[in-house]
Parts: sequence; structure tokens; C-alpha cells
Amino acid sequence: YELIFRPKLNKNLIAWVDEFKPDIILAQGYNLTFTYLPLMLKEHTGSKLAVLSTDDWPKYQYAGMHGECTLFKMLVRPEVLKAANLLYSKADYTFAFGYPMAEEYEKRYKRNFTVLNHSDEYARFKISKSIRIHSLDVITIVAIGTFNQYRYPLLLDLSKACARINSKGINIRIVIFSSSIDSQALRELSLSKFIDILPDPGNDDLPSRLKGADILFLAEGFEEKFVSAIKLSVSSKAHLFMFSQRPIIVYSAPETGIANYAKQHGWALLVSIRSVDEIENAIFKIISNKNATKRIVSIAEQVAIKNHSHNSNRLSFIRTISTN
Repeated sequence: YELIFRPKLNKNLIAWVDEFKPDIILAQGYNLTFTYLPLMLKEHTGSKLAVLSTDDWPKYQYAGMHGECTLFKMLVRPEVLKAANLLYSKADYTFAFGYPMAEEYEKRYKRNFTVLNHSDEYARFKISKSIRIHSLDVITIVAIGTFNQYRYPLLLDLSKACARINSKGINIRIVIFSSSIDSQALRELSLSKFIDILPDPGNDDLPSRLKGADILFLAEGFEEKFVSAIKLSVSSKAHLFMFSQRPIIVYSAPETGIANYAKQHGWALLVSIRSVDEIENAIFKIISNKNATKRIVSIAEQVAIKNHSHNSNRLSFIRTISTN
């Protein structure tokens, strides 16, 4: 390959691969090492190569999107783009992680992409009993995930909206389940009298905790440099929220993958401008218009079963690798 940095395969790795005799090599890329490695293994073994990226690493890797654009990044950046193009051109099977990525990558790399999605077993949500944190007379909004510098301010917006709603005589609270919250975020969120912060319940108990919510809140981001990095990504929380059969509010810039996905399919109430007023309005729409809320929940369930069940993704993968 006409690449600047071409490493060599380790002898121990070659011995292991020769003994293993892979039929398919599955690559994700993410950096130069893991872009070169599958290409060299394909050349060495003659195996088929499948590529699946879970986010748009060719766009942001060494692009200075999350920090200063150093001389090193400027020199390496063309190599990243060349390596990514080579990886996709040499792949026998190309997969995209969600429909926003598939649409963009088909234009960018001139290939057909099979869509795979975050997935789970719908049955485990269906049989789970809801576990509430607060009593039934308290409208409970649940948010889960990792809350970094871009996401936690959106929870503060939600808190302000809840304060307004509470002042109108409606008892409402926010429950945040998280295993990772920025230290500054933790300090600021803890000051809100409408927020309870609890540990991540774990995979087994998650369905019950989500089903114990009255509203599920999916906060993504509005800052340009963060949005540009997740334009083709779909949140790993979205399908879990859909399976939970509770109304969802997506709070995100309109350019993100999750906002486009929600807008296109209608599985959530989308707030695509950063506004406490709009969050307040969205909450009132959910609690006041029961028919519209039921429709959103029904659509979410249908989209989740079609796109996010283990079985549907398994069949898509098998069909693709069985074509040649």
C-alpha cells in the first residue's frame, strides 16, 4: 500500500493467525494501527474483510476537532484519510452503525453499506416490572448515561424547566442514573433540588428502572465541535428508551444523528434548539396530550423491534456475509 507509515506484522501474531485460520476479519478502524492491521491480515491470510465503525472516526481522528491542531496532526491527517479510504475500498463487506452513517458513507466511499444498530432483546423489557424511584403522584423524568462537559449543562436546562413546572403546582423530579459524571457536573447538578443522582443500575435492572419513569430524557449536545463529531452516531441509549415503552424527549442539535433519526421516524418528541421554554413545552405536551403520547410510544416500540432487536441485526449480518 502507498502509505507513509506501514508497520510490520508481529511474528507471534502471524503464527497465531495462521493457526486460527479466520474466515472473516472484522475491523473497526479508529486509528492508523487498527486500519493497517486488518488490511495486512487480509493480505497475509486471504480472508474476507468486514468493516464496521460505530462512529465517524475518519472525520475527527487527528483533525484537531477536540483540541489544538498541532503540526503532528496536520502531517498525519492526510494519512488517516488515505488509510480509511483504502480500508473501505478493500473490504469485502461494509457495515454502517445506523442509518445516518449508511447514507453518508455510501456517498463518501461509493459502496453499499448494510445497516447494523445497537440492539437488545425486546422480551426482557416486555417482562420487566417497573421500579419507580418516586411515588405515582410525582412526575419522574429519567436520564441515563455518561454526562460530560457537553451533556451535563442540558440536564441543568431540564432542571430549570422542572422548577417552572413545579411552581405551577405540579410535582416533578429528575432521576439521573450514571456511572460517569464529570466532577464539575456533579457539583452543579447536586445543587438542584429537583435532581436525584443514582448509580448506574446495571444491565439486568435497567429495563425496570427505565419503565419506572414517566418521561425519558435523552440529552446529546449543542456545541458545534461536539456535534460535528457525532453527526453520524446514534446514542446507545436510544433503543433502550424505545424498548421501555415510555415517552421520550430528545434534546439535541438538529444536525446530530440522534436528532435526525428521531425526526425521520417520530419515535420521540424532539427539542432541537437549546431552550428551557421548549423543554417545558415538551413536558407539558407529554403529560397533557395522552393520545399523542401513546402514539409516540407506539412508534418507538415498532422502530425498536424492526431496527434494534438482536434477531433483526443478526439476520442482516448473516445475509450480508452469505452473499459471496
